[in-house]
Amino acid sequence: MYKSYLAGNREPRLGSQLVHERNLGWTWDATVGGRAGILRYGTDNDFWPQGWQLDVEGAAFPRLDLQHNEDLTSVDFRGGLLSTTRQGPWETKFGFYHISSHAGDEFLLSPRSVGFTR
Repeated sequence: MYKSYLAGNREPRLGSQLVHERNLGWTWDATVGGRAGILRYGTDNDFWPQGWQLDVEGAAFPRLDLQHNEDLTSVDFRGGLLSTTRQGPWETKFGFYHISSHAGDEFLLSPRSVGFTR
């Protein structure tokens, strides 16, 4: 019922972008994930549904270093449970998320990780 934010960079969806940072060089940031409704009480109108819905979502956000054999630098994970409602012009979204960040194994074994603490 409640659409994901188009400009939200940590929303669960499919996406990819090339990023150049002055100190890091070229990296490839991707998003692999999605959100699905698992329980709904309300109308079945596909264009403008109204009522209440319970959603589950999950996504992975890997970052690959394109200048060093496409090493996995880091990956973040997000999982959550949402409650979304819509009544007339009013929409609400309330939920809980868990975000977990991990350094990539190739990055930890490389000489670039000197001084990096886990």
